[in-house]
Amino acid sequence: DNCTVYDNTATASASNHPDVSDPGQVSCQKPDLSVQKTGNGTVSAGENVTFTIETSNAGPGLAKNVALADQLPTGTAGDWQITDQPGGDPCSIAGGILACAFGDMAAGDSNSVTVSAATDYDNCATYDNTATASSTNAPDASGSATDVCQKPNLQVTKTGNGNIKAGEDIEFTVEVSNAGQGTATDVALSDPLPTGTAGAWEISSQPAAGSCEITNGTLSCSFGDMAAGASVTIGIKAPTGVNNCATYDNTATATATNGPDASSNDTVTCSDIKPNLTLKKQANRKVVRPGNNVKYTITVKNTKEGSVAKNLKVCDKLPSQMTVVKKDKTAYFDNGRLCWNIKQLAGGKSKKRTYTAKVNNGVKAGTKLKNVVTLGNKKATKTVRVKKPKTKPKKKKVPVTG
Repeated sequence: DNCTVYDNTATASASNHPDVSDPGQVSCQKPDLSVQKTGNGTVSAGENVTFTIETSNAGPGLAKNVALADQLPTGTAGDWQITDQPGGDPCSIAGGILACAFGDMAAGDSNSVTVSAATDYDNCATYDNTATASSTNAPDASGSATDVCQKPNLQVTKTGNGNIKAGEDIEFTVEVSNAGQGTATDVALSDPLPTGTAGAWEISSQPAAGSCEITNGTLSCSFGDMAAGASVTIGIKAPTGVNNCATYDNTATATATNGPDASSNDTVTCSDIKPNLTLKKQANRKVVRPGNNVKYTITVKNTKEGSVAKNLKVCDKLPSQMTVVKKDKTAYFDNGRLCWNIKQLAGGKSKKRTYTAKVNNGVKAGTKLKNVVTLGNKKATKTVRVKKPKTKPKKKKVPVTG
């Protein structure tokens, strides 16, 4: 405050000589101390918070015994470290305070020091910081800066195609997005795919060739860093069938190195369509004589497309006046009934079974022989009528003459 230009004139006098004067001037020069602090502005969780403090003397005077003090902000994931400073290491950190002793600084001199600290998802905040430089011959100078740490917000949305029928594909869509303000780093997706499908799972769509693959039944993707607002979508599918139709639960999990995991689940239900069976019986004749044969044809049909009827048992109860004389190898007798087993019958398909039965001799003409075939609670009947047996014509007697 008291540093200016000082003018001074000295005068000498003598009784025998005129006075003699000589003016003089002394100039006091002030230092001009300043602090400029810069940060890296915005960082994402997992990146370092960094501040650089530059202390300068704009002069023109010498700044004496210059020192710098900086109470470093708390809430970081690690301790503050000095990453750059002037030769001689005039700076140190103790108790969270950066302290530097720069000594005298001539006009135009400057000293710069950089400090850094780690962040993570749980230690990610706004870091305000002010550093102050002091000198024994100059007023203090301060500089401030703020770094903002932003968190990612990883999200997964999994969507299946709901309820499907046997024979249709199971389809899941997985969307991975970052709804946070910070970048999500090294994002990956893992999805153990459900078993019990009719064929292998395959990737139907993905953001870039090679980002995703399916190995040993698990979908794996590597997306790298995902900026705020970024999203990627993957499609997968697998076939179903009549013997591979179930409920498929599926959970996908996304990870990032600087944030918590995110998961999503959805379910696709495959429904086995109920079969619709019809039963029909035919005979190759309506009227038959004793001792003659009747050929019967039994037709079982499943009229419901997409369905499968399984483990069917078809049985035909013959009247006591008839005897089976011919049957195929798959037919067998069960409590007086002639039966066949049909392992499965797909929708739109039919199975035919035939056999031949003889009307026993001695059955009276006019007798109606009713034949009943059953399939579960379904029945089909066929009736043939017995007519008189053929009679041999009598030989005519030829009179004997002579």
